[in-house]
Amino acid sequence: MQNYNEIINKLKDILSKELGNKKVFDKDIAKVLDINYDTFRKQKQYNKVPYYEIISFLAKRNIYINWFFFNQLLKRLICIMIKYI
Repeated sequence: MQNYNEIINKLKDILSKELGNKKVFDKDIAKVLDINYDTFRKQKQYNKVPYYEIISFLAKRNIYINWFFFNQLLKRLICIMIKYI
């Protein structure tokens, strides 16, 4: 699992690509996650990851959650999951 800064930086990379490689700031992340900026800053101060908001962000963009949080590729996981299905 990644730490807070790695998670936020990955979100910034995704959002930057959506915006044509523009620089993305914390206020942009707060806005796209639909979190008040002051609340976002406090979460950042205490390293509190807004998981629900991030998962919603990923779901809207069809981004695989395991890739985002664990760097696991879908193809690899499908082979493993077949045993349990």
